[in-house]
Order: sequence, then structure tokens, then C-alpha cells
Amino acid sequence: MRVAVLVVVCLVLGLPQLLLAEYIEITLPVDWECYRPCAPGEVRWESDIDPGEGAVIEVLWNTWQPPWNSLGLSSNDGVQTWPDPPCWGEHSVIPIRHEVKVVYTTDPSVYDVVTFWTHIWVVEGPYTVFIDFTGDETNYEGQQSRIDPVQYTGFWTYVGVHVMDNPQGPSGFTEMSFALDVGPHHVLLPMSFENLLPGDLATGSWDEGTTIHATECVGSYGQVTYVARLEVFYLGGSGDIVVVDHPDYPKRMLDCAEPGDSHQYVLGSHGGVGKDPVSTPVERTSWGAIKALYRN
Repeated sequence: MRVAVLVVVCLVLGLPQLLLAEYIEITLPVDWECYRPCAPGEVRWESDIDPGEGAVIEVLWNTWQPPWNSLGLSSNDGVQTWPDPPCWGEHSVIPIRHEVKVVYTTDPSVYDVVTFWTHIWVVEGPYTVFIDFTGDETNYEGQQSRIDPVQYTGFWTYVGVHVMDNPQGPSGFTEMSFALDVGPHHVLLPMSFENLLPGDLATGSWDEGTTIHATECVGSYGQVTYVARLEVFYLGGSGDIVVVDHPDYPKRMLDCAEPGDSHQYVLGSHGGVGKDPVSTPVERTSWGAIKALYRN
């Protein structure tokens, strides 16, 4: 009987500590990711801290090392805007290291920290994929990666491919694999998807992973080719249209050789609706050796 009573007492005494078990996990910026040329325009996190506690979350950041700079206090709503995020320095020849820290000020032992990088990174790949809201640009630098539509209207989002102006590389392509992530759903409502390549051949779905095929070689040195478009209905607010990897064929392009050779495209820009687009991370593998220099 005494043992049973003791167990109950221990459980009751330990219950408040269990209820106070809190965590913070930063989801943006992504840990050990490299962004070009600037960090994301907001910090995001997940946490079980009660938003009703008020402004008890502080978001801090630094470049290379402390001291920390504060982005301010907020309630636990999971997001803090970053009006002036750090960017790659014009005279820097290596990626610049930054840290973001999200702290529960009531109990500073509850926090999370991520490390990330910024750099300009000149791409050496033959294909650059990007989101554009015009659909008629012939020059890659003229793309429009942000749109501010009228509420309750529809618009087209175009997926474009820029072929590097390099006679030593492939002159075009016949196949591409990708997917699109559109959201949040209370802001953006996808309507219809269209394959713009000759022959209109495709497998899979645009949101889970599609491979689109052309019946002839498309694209040429230095040119922009629009491969697909997605009609979206705008409900109001701000959202993102992001190019993501096909689950089986990540970033895969097939050139016009016989037989075709496989290449990996590079992301040029995502699309922002009512906001600037999220930063495009550089390939993790591209920076593996550089990051390793700073891990120790």
C-alpha cells in the first residue's frame, strides 16, 4: 500500500514538469543550407509553447560569430519577418556563415540554433529552372518572379528553363522532371496544369512529381523555354510557388543527344505571391567540402 501511494505521489509531483516540457525547432533557414545571394526574408519554427503566453519568443542572428542581433520579441506564432536579411558580400570569395537562434525567454534553456551560408555562387550547370509570371520573356534576366494579383482573381505561373550560352554544353533538351509546391492553401488555390512542350507528353502529377517529354529538341544556347504553366486562383494574403524535386528523378534533364544524356538543372528562382520569392538554396553537395572546413 505504501509503495502504491509513493508511486502516485511521484507521478503527481512530476506532472507539472511533464506539462512544461517545451521545444523549439527552426524550419527556416534550413540548417547547413547555402542561400544566394541573401538569407530568407523570414524565420520559421515549430514549438509547443502556448501562444497565449504573449511575447516570450526572441529571434536572434549573427554573422560568423556573436554578438547576437535581435529581430524582436513575439508570441509563438511560428514566424518572424526578417526585413533586411544578410547577403553575400561583394568582395567575399567564400560563403559567409550565419546563425539564427530562437529562444523561449521564460526559460532560455529552451531554444534552437541553425547555421547557414550566403554566397553568389555562379552556376556551372547547363540548365537553370525558374518561376516566371509573364510567360513571354526571351531573356533570363527579365523574369518576373513576384506577382501582386487582385484578390479573387486567377493568374498563370510559368516554369521556364534557361539553357546556358555555352557551345561546349548541350544545345537543348527533350525531357524534364520536377514538381511544384503551392501554398498555403488558404492563399493560393491551384486550378489547372498545362504541359507546354511539343507533343504534350507527361507522366505523374505536377504536385507529386511529373516528367514532361517533348517530341522534338527544344531550347538553344542562351534562350528561355517555357515548359509548363499552372493556373492559380488568388484568395488574398501572401504565398509561395516553389520548384521542388521529383521524388524519383531529382532535377533531371535529358539533352538532345542520341541517346540522350542526363543532367541536373539548377534552381534560378521560385515564385512569390504578394511577397518576394523565398531564397533558392545551392546544392548541398556543391558546398560539402567548403562546409567541412567550418564544422570543426
